[in-house]
Amino acid sequence: MTQDKALKVAIRQRMAATGEPYTVARRAVLEGLDQASHGDPAGAAQPPPPEQAADGADRAQQAADSLRRMADRAQEDAERQQDAADRAEEAAEAAQEHAWRAREAARRATSWADAAELASLRHEADRSEERTEQARHRADLAQEAADQAQENADLAGERADEAEEIADELRELAGESWELADEAQDLADEATSRAARARHEVRWAEQHAADRTDRFRDRLDGAIRLADRVRHQVEQLVRMAEQEWARATERREE
Repeated sequence: MTQDKALKVAIRQRMAATGEPYTVARRAVLEGLDQASHGDPAGAAQPPPPEQAADGADRAQQAADSLRRMADRAQEDAERQQDAADRAEEAAEAAQEHAWRAREAARRATSWADAAELASLRHEADRSEERTEQARHRADLAQEAADQAQENADLAGERADEAEEIADELRELAGESWELADEAQDLADEATSRAARARHEVRWAEQHAADRTDRFRDRLDGAIRLADRVRHQVEQLVRMAEQEWARATERREE
């Protein structure tokens, strides 16, 4: 459909909807085209605000970076506590080895040591076993703390991963928002261009119609003038014919 036909269709539709005469409906349609060409904010579709999505993505990335640093520190702490638990386990094993040797020394001394010395060796073996139990208890506590620290580090890592996924998704949304904004701007530019062409074609049509009207008026005036000349000539011929008829009548009477 050409712009001229589209304009006429729009005018007829407005006439049917409002009951306005052609000139009023035509003026209203042309005013609507002018508003569209100048980007009327009331009727134009507003593009999404991509800045908001970009800001949200930046904030989400900052939060993800902070959580990642916390997760890294938690992992480092878990590793330090695991090292401490390993050292506590080594100390417990060393204490157990010392207790075994003390107990073995007390057992061997029964054949040659006196009662006092044997009692001293057995007392030392008992103390070594107590120290072994304490060392084992400390190793168990250290391992539990290391396990808890590792669990905390894993949870922190999971939260950091989730935050990074959210940041990535927001960046994608921001990119899509910018694309939509660009598309909306392209559509607005195209609508403005079309409206400008339509306005130009309407003005050309008006000028063309005015020129055709002027030419038709000139032709009509010429036709009227020609008709006047023909009528004048016919009147002359009629008068001449009447005169000839009168003279012929006079001759017949003579």
